Amino acid sequence: MVTVKDIMRIEAFNKIDFLAGKSGLNRQVRWPYICQNLDVEKWVQGSEILFMTGVGMKMNENSLKQFIYKCYISNISGIIILPSPDYIPVIPNSVIAACNKFAIPLFSMPWDIPMIHVTKSISDYLYANNKDNKIDRGLFEKMIKELNKKDRTIGEIISEIHLPKFDHYVLIIINGRSKNEQTHSYAKFISENFLRTGLFAISGCLIYFLAELDTNIDHTFFLNIIRYFRVKTHNNSTIFIGYSNKLSLKSSLNQSVMEAKCALWAGQLNNQTICSYRNSGIIKLFAQCRLDSLNEYFSNILEPIILYDQKHQTALLETIECFLKSNCNYKSASELLFIHRNTLTYRIEKIEELLNCNFKDPQDIYNLTTALLTRQFYSNRLDTQ
Repeated sequence: MVTVKDIMRIEAFNKIDFLAGKSGLNRQVRWPYICQNLDVEKWVQGSEILFMTGVGMKMNENSLKQFIYKCYISNISGIIILPSPDYIPVIPNSVIAACNKFAIPLFSMPWDIPMIHVTKSISDYLYANNKDNKIDRGLFEKMIKELNKKDRTIGEIISEIHLPKFDHYVLIIINGRSKNEQTHSYAKFISENFLRTGLFAISGCLIYFLAELDTNIDHTFFLNIIRYFRVKTHNNSTIFIGYSNKLSLKSSLNQSVMEAKCALWAGQLNNQTICSYRNSGIIKLFAQCRLDSLNEYFSNILEPIILYDQKHQTALLETIECFLKSNCNYKSASELLFIHRNTLTYRIEKIEELLNCNFKDPQDIYNLTTALLTRQFYSNRLDTQ
């Protein structure tokens, strides 16, 4: 698989300046394309490196920005603009900012360099380096489904699936909250163009990726993936990403998936769209517990409230959550719940009666906080098994 970063090593690129879109340098390049009008989406198939001269087009800053967005939704891998006094005098800063935002590598090429020389060099490089190394994604999906039956090292996976070897990897899980017919093609594009390995597996609403770990993988990198996923799937719900620690060829697949899931659960509990295993906190301990043990723990503490709410159609459990979130401040909690302070006082007294607890006792507050957190974690874990 040839990436934009690979193409930049070609001798023909020596006089071509890189301007923006650093986090998209791992996008896959399939072929060069010379753009002849602004309706690029009608003529491309995705993964092209595109040449833009502006000849025969009505070009201004606004039309260029719209063109960049069309390139983004059309999965263009990189854009090479040839500035000239008659067509595109300068590349506006707003266009550079748009390419950084959408992680599309942007280049400036001198007008006097023969375009045929550059496009031929790219085509020759693609032909020489694309030897039809087809990745067996089905095998990786099978490995994910068989996690409880057999563990493998990352090195074994790389060998079995015939992937190129890198120094380090990271296991990433995306919870898109929904799955549609296009999810597979979008996951494939993300794996090839953002994550380089081209390796992914879909299980329910979760998408698993095994990615090369390099310096481009940071918070902005993941935000670009979320932005792309939302635009393509028309999914406006919150998308969560969890990722593992740095992996070597000796790392366990089972452990890697558990780390990424743990990060995903922690992010969902704390409403963080992007979370690493390193920042998962106490969820690391919860992840090691059996589901029945977690259920038993929070049920022993909260069951009287849960049963009372079910029987009387009340909201005492929600009241506990808001009261604790407000640091046991009656004014703040009543405003959060949209109820009168006297109503809140009555509810708190009822809760203390049912649970035989006291909200002025730090130990009782700790027990309730832990029970609520355990219950939320239990629910999230059931949803993402």
